[in-house]
Amino acid sequence: MVISIRQCADLSCTIACTYPSVGLGCAWGIPCAVLSVPGVGGTHPKNALYDEVYEPFTVVWFDELDHSKRCADFLAEVPRHNLLHNLNELNSILHKLVDVCLEKLAAKMDRMLAVVREHREYVLWENQPTPPLDASDDQIRDALSKKIKRNISMGAVEITICLEAATTYCADKLGLRDQRLARVLKQSPQLCSSLALLHDTQEQQRLQALTSEVGYLKYPDVSFADVIIHGRYRIPAKMLVVIGSGDNLRLKFASTRVDVGPFDSPTRRCPAYRSSPTDRYLVLNDTLWRLVVDIYHLSGRFDQPRAD
Repeated sequence: MVISIRQCADLSCTIACTYPSVGLGCAWGIPCAVLSVPGVGGTHPKNALYDEVYEPFTVVWFDELDHSKRCADFLAEVPRHNLLHNLNELNSILHKLVDVCLEKLAAKMDRMLAVVREHREYVLWENQPTPPLDASDDQIRDALSKKIKRNISMGAVEITICLEAATTYCADKLGLRDQRLARVLKQSPQLCSSLALLHDTQEQQRLQALTSEVGYLKYPDVSFADVIIHGRYRIPAKMLVVIGSGDNLRLKFASTRVDVGPFDSPTRRCPAYRSSPTDRYLVLNDTLWRLVVDIYHLSGRFDQPRAD
């Protein structure tokens, strides 16, 4: 493995980006590492899955989320319910958007399904069997839909893990409540971005260093209730760092070490952390981050932060 590392302004990022040409990198969008893995990459099945299935779907899904009337109507009802109810309702909406997007991608669906069928052994089919070679297109599409929905739910759970830690820290250490707390958290999407490293192994190591939880984070094995009610995946205050001041105050997680490989598959960052097509200073997942912050705020969570 050949590694070229440049100093990065965000010290919470140990390894960052395989795509410096498009501006992805650490939580600040700074490419601070370029990895070259001899014999792994290029035509590797993982690259085909990302290039022709995961990334095209992700772009369409976040565009749909950005313009979702269903989400707007849902937010109007959020103050009527508690946080757990609202997060579970959000999860249902996010899943429905997957169905909408699969329909929107109808023109590309034959090719997407062909790629999934060909490389199905390289897909992480958690909690479901690998589709057989003779599976019908409908069966492949159904399996892909379930996988995508599970991944999106896991991403939302990751956001709640970050927000539980950040909300308590802001209340206890900084004395923030309500609108001021919401503003700081909306400015801190790098908390979640810093969990999305290059390889699944690195992500597991990063999360374990922050929470002391062993093993991979998996949905539905870990749910919203597990995080906000039962206290799983708690990140202690010592792992948070304040940066900026005044109206620019924001949080990040402290630096942790992760392995740099070599790994047996290409290092591809989650497509949700590619640059936004409408704002080069944002990544796609910032939309979901801000939405969940709004749900926390409208649910009353910032008025009465959890007491550990």
